[in-house]
Amino acid sequence: MGLANAIAAAPNRLYKAIRHPAAKDAAELATSDQGFEVLDGHKYALLTTFKRDGDGVPTPVWFVVVDDKVLLHSEATGYKVKRARNDPRALIGPCTGRGKPLGPMIEGKARILSEQEGEEAERALGSKYGLGRRLYEGSGDAMGVDSVYLEVSAE
Repeated sequence: MGLANAIAAAPNRLYKAIRHPAAKDAAELATSDQGFEVLDGHKYALLTTFKRDGDGVPTPVWFVVVDDKVLLHSEATGYKVKRARNDPRALIGPCTGRGKPLGPMIEGKARILSEQEGEEAERALGSKYGLGRRLYEGSGDAMGVDSVYLEVSAE
């Protein structure tokens, strides 16, 4: 593994190390048919995407709900993006910054947005999170990291 790849992988290892132990059980939590209203008032959502073998992998994310769809930003080469390409099933629910679930999970389907849709998603995310997110996300942009936007819609 080259130095650039090792540096790029470091945040993923850190996030995995600090993730709340309850996050791994998110796929087994009861799902709700309430819709994405369960995310109202929350800063973080726990997105669970699925590996080829069916195991769910939870990841806390910043998100925004627009027109009954959850929008989020990720590295284009991130594992959650790869999993969403292979299997669009997703679960999403409110959580803490470390991924501790705070409510029921909602079943949905994930898809990668087009560039134009991504611009709209960026505006929505930017209006919700402001400067802190721009600074955080800007560090990846400065390193030349390609990114995409995902949409999770109710099944």
